[in-house]
Amino acid sequence: MTTPNLVQVNYLNGNTAVQNVSTSATAIISNANGSNQLFRVDSLVISNISQNIQYVTADLYRNNVPYLVVSTVQVPANTTLGILDRILYANEGDAIRLTASNNSTLQAVCTYEVMG
Repeated sequence: MTTPNLVQVNYLNGNTAVQNVSTSATAIISNANGSNQLFRVDSLVISNISQNIQYVTADLYRNNVPYLVVSTVQVPANTTLGILDRILYANEGDAIRLTASNNSTLQAVCTYEVMG
């Protein structure tokens, strides 16, 4: 596993991932083992498209262990909530996963950069 030198990257590509959040922990982004890349997650926004309060959990999944970024955070009806208040790096083998309290109620938008 080689993490790119942030001073001498060969490329820097901006990306946006979207997801309908389900009740099963599902990756919105995944940095594959052996990719020789580093993902810089700039923002993670959750929108509640339902008429009721919903809850979201986000984790950094590393080495088969979920490390909570937020746990069961309330997202009021018809609102949007920013999950990250600072940059998060996803190394090789890492994933950012989301879980909703109910299906078909939350949508997520994640902006990130891939460096290699």
